[in-house]
Amino acid sequence: MHTSIFDQVVFCAGLPRAIIYALENIAISIERPLGTLLQLEGDPADSMYIIVTGRVKIYRMSVAGREQILQIAGPGAHFKDVYKRQDCVRTY
Repeated sequence: MHTSIFDQVVFCAGLPRAIIYALENIAISIERPLGTLLQLEGDPADSMYIIVTGRVKIYRMSVAGREQILQIAGPGAHFKDVYKRQDCVRTY
């Protein structure tokens, strides 16, 4: 049986194989160097990331300028979800 990174993502559990194949066909694989900033709070939610390898630190800066870690995400985790409404932005 064909395995996919989408098989590791919770919201994809139970999806028909045809849907998994369709997701694979539109997905773009990218690699980012350690320390790369992927999104700022308030940026449009126009895409979604699924982590294949490594970890991503999701954080925001407090009013006092201190880093507040919200999550350390690893393989199979997703973030920067796309919402149904086009005018939504991601805020934590």
